[in-house]
Amino acid sequence: GLDTAALPPTRPPASRHPDHPGTVHCGTTKGGAPRYRWSMTAHDWQSLPTDPTSRQALAESGLDYRLVDTSDAAAFGDYLQAGHRGFLGPDATDEQLGATREALAFRRTTGVYDSTTPNPTLPVATVNSWIAELTLPGGHGIPMWAISNVTVAPTHRRRGVARALLEGELRTAADAGVPIAGLTVTEATIYGRFGFAPAAFASDWTIETARAGWRGMRPDGRIDFIDRERLNAELPALHERVRRTQPGEVNGWPGLWRKISGTTAGQEHARKIRAVRYADAAGRTRGIAVYRLSDEGPDFTKHELTLNFLLTETADAYAALWRFVLEHDLVSTVQAPLRSVDEPVRWMIADQRAATVTTSRCAARARGPSLPCRGRVRVARARSARLRRRHMDAASQRRWRGQCRGGQCRGIHRRSAHHPRRRRACPWRQWQPRHRQ
Repeated sequence: GLDTAALPPTRPPASRHPDHPGTVHCGTTKGGAPRYRWSMTAHDWQSLPTDPTSRQALAESGLDYRLVDTSDAAAFGDYLQAGHRGFLGPDATDEQLGATREALAFRRTTGVYDSTTPNPTLPVATVNSWIAELTLPGGHGIPMWAISNVTVAPTHRRRGVARALLEGELRTAADAGVPIAGLTVTEATIYGRFGFAPAAFASDWTIETARAGWRGMRPDGRIDFIDRERLNAELPALHERVRRTQPGEVNGWPGLWRKISGTTAGQEHARKIRAVRYADAAGRTRGIAVYRLSDEGPDFTKHELTLNFLLTETADAYAALWRFVLEHDLVSTVQAPLRSVDEPVRWMIADQRAATVTTSRCAARARGPSLPCRGRVRVARARSARLRRRHMDAASQRRWRGQCRGGQCRGIHRRSAHHPRRRRACPWRQWQPRHRQ
């Protein structure tokens, strides 16, 4: 787990990597080199100091780059108000601030302050981060440095503040021994310069229920309404089971489940949230759908249903909950934002033209900081390059065989098919002039 307990007293103290304090020695490789694993408690990474390089760069501009004490209600409240302003939202009420402080207190919170402004306690830039667990194929997980709430006040644009924030987070993550960093973005184009690349895309669905028709499975399990309190209680366990089987998923946190279930104090439109669960023959919850209905329009028979959250553990649960949503009485349109780009529901409706799918949002971006496992990163890139070459060769109906191994290219390849002796320049080099190591 991420919050690893201290080693038992009967074991000798583990030695840490000299450059990465978040790791401990756990044996040796086949070649005899020392091997380290990540081992850092939540208290450790929450109290990591700010990056000295970023702190110095911002200090030269007259700005103070420091951690925010989340136990200080006034300081944390100003930080949260600055975040609302950065995302063009209204000022939060005292009740909403209290709920948000409780939900986000576990994160490592950083602010940039300008003492010359009329309100020097309100940060001009914000960022927070925490250690999440990223699921890998096979159900194993690795720590991921999750970054959120990156804002810069419009009055302090083009001063290198965002660069200092992002680079400071990445250097801190690398020094702690965390192998990957990720964030959800609103402006995707600005993060490529920091080494981030798209990791997951999302699609928004709009389905006309009268036209769609259901042709998928009709499972034997049952669907029941559950109240918001029970929804908040059941979501964590179900999500933990599901994410272990889905590579790329990350673990949730209590504040997220309260927000989804509408149990956060002062949450807008919380009373409109409704939830149903799918239970199998044994009575175990296998799926949950959270949705809300639009206000009454001129035609009471044409409500709009927005599917806020759908979490399913089995194919039966997925089919049953989608059928419930699409066959809901007095609903003419179903909106399902932030779904995957390959939703199986496409093949469960009779008329696929009833669904309008927009894939335009990059839901998550990730990058790997410079860590001791740099060799593995290079191997992954080399394999990716070979896959791209293979795809390109298949498109041109030729199969190449050459000396291009591990990202290194000698520029000459042989055809393995009709003309084995004829040589030609490497198509990969023509397509991509410079190999990335």
